[in-house]
Amino acid sequence: MTEPGTLRWRFEVQTADRSAPLGRGGVPSVEAVQGTVCVRGRDLYALEAVTGKPRWRLDTRDQFVAMQVDDGTVYAAEADSLLAVAIDSGTKRWEASVPPESVLATDGNTIYAGGGSYPDERVAAIDADTGIEKWSVPTVDVPAALGVADGTLYVGTADLTTTLERKDLCAVDTATGTQRWEFEAHDVRDIVLGGDVALVAERGYDPTLCVVNRMTGTEAWRLDDEDVADTDGSVGRVAADAETAYLAFHPDDTAGGRHWVCAVTAATGRFRWQFETPEPVRSLTVAGGRLYVGTEAGTLSVVDADTGSERWRFEADDAVSSVTVGEDAVYVGAGESVYALAAGTPSDGTTETRVYGSCPNCGARPPGEDAVYCPSCGERLP
Repeated sequence: MTEPGTLRWRFEVQTADRSAPLGRGGVPSVEAVQGTVCVRGRDLYALEAVTGKPRWRLDTRDQFVAMQVDDGTVYAAEADSLLAVAIDSGTKRWEASVPPESVLATDGNTIYAGGGSYPDERVAAIDADTGIEKWSVPTVDVPAALGVADGTLYVGTADLTTTLERKDLCAVDTATGTQRWEFEAHDVRDIVLGGDVALVAERGYDPTLCVVNRMTGTEAWRLDDEDVADTDGSVGRVAADAETAYLAFHPDDTAGGRHWVCAVTAATGRFRWQFETPEPVRSLTVAGGRLYVGTEAGTLSVVDADTGSERWRFEADDAVSSVTVGEDAVYVGAGESVYALAAGTPSDGTTETRVYGSCPNCGARPPGEDAVYCPSCGERLP
């Protein structure tokens, strides 16, 4: 059986026809669907999932800034346009006008595009089949993150002013664009939906994470860094499944601090485990009981989502900016390359994890020497 993390193929994104390279972490988005790997570099690519051979390439006038893949179609935003392209052939199905530099989200029937610049910041809903705009609503600032589930679109805006009391998060009805509620968040960087809550990563003046009930728009809990670890730090990347949120932290003092990922219960914020990384985390992806942690140094650590134990590791040549998981392979965007790696099974690739002591309250052993709280009972370790 092939060892997990074994390299199957590598594809180099072509940049010779541009005046500048993509740069560090230049392949920002990779998605696998229907035997095809869709790659958003400067241009748009479709690769055969098994061999990595290109099926087609779509050039752009400038650069594709966002991509969503759904039901045989890849949707890509460039400048002030949104393209719908057939995954199997590369044929353009339609093109629609959207706010400039849009971020994207989709629920299958509709593509939501948020972007713009002062004084025309807005979110538009585009019919996925026809490209016709259904509705468009203004936002308080430039949309920076979108999330959609259960008939609700969650919109986070980037506050470019010095105003502290801002409501940079709102929920709108996907059918009409009518606002359901708004929440006081500051300078939203990312929105991740997990179970009944929306995890909202803020930039702001004191970067943190606020967790909001998706139905009511009320705060469920807010992360206090000092309650999670002994080192000060701020929240970077965020990922979540139905029950657990995974948070990447970076220290305030990068010269002497640690970089790490912790898992907490999404509904309550209760600490479960933490995993230390040697470099800042660039990407977090959770799928199939595994957490894929990509770093600035090019390390991809595959961690058991339940325990925080590392299962296997891969070293890329550049910062890992995107990870997607297919049926039997993991696809990684790093620098100007896309890697296909053998995924393995839950019993493959186990990396031995040293354990240190036990919890004086329940007797459970923490996943590593740097654990601060017991992953079983939640009590602070000595």
